[in-house]
Amino acid sequence: KRLDAAAISLVVALRERDALERQAGAAINAMLTEGLTLADVVTWTDGETTLKEATRLADLPAQAD
Repeated sequence: KRLDAAAISLVVALRERDALERQAGAAINAMLTEGLTLADVVTWTDGETTLKEATRLADLPAQAD
C-alpha cells in the first residue's frame, strides 16, 4: 500500500511538473511574440532560467499529447 501511494504521488507530481513546464513555455512564447529573443527572456527573468532551458520550454507543445 505504501508503494502504491508513493507511485501515485510520483505520477501526480510528474504530471503537475509537465503542466507547469507547458505553462512556462507558453509564457516564453508570448514574450517571443512580443518581439523578444530567447536571450531577452533570460534577461527579463533576471537569470531565473538559462538560454538552454528557455529554448527547451519554448519548444514544448502547448498541451500534452
